[in-house]
Amino acid sequence: MLQEYKENHPGWILYENYIKPLNITQRELANKIKYPLEEINEVIAGRMPITAKLAVRLTKVFPKTARFWLDMQVTYDIEQEFKLWKEENGQEE
Repeated sequence: MLQEYKENHPGWILYENYIKPLNITQRELANKIKYPLEEINEVIAGRMPITAKLAVRLTKVFPKTARFWLDMQVTYDIEQEFKLWKEENGQEE
C-alpha cells in the first residue's frame, strides 16, 4: 500500500478508495464535511494537497485518522521531490 501512496496523488486515492466505493458525489462529500466543493475537486484532480483542515474533516466521513490523510500526503510529496531532484541532477530512478 505504501507504493500506492508514493505513486498516486492522495486525491486520487481518496476518490478511488473512499468516495467511489461509497457511491457519493464530491458535492455530497463537500456538504457532509462543510468544505468547499471546488477545493475537494482540486484535491481529487491532484492540483491541491490534502491539508490539515481537510484531513480533520475527512475523519467525519471515513474511518481513518487525520494523521493517515496527512501521512499519505507527505509520503507523496517526498516521493515527488526525490523524482524532481533526480531529474534535475541527471540521475535515473
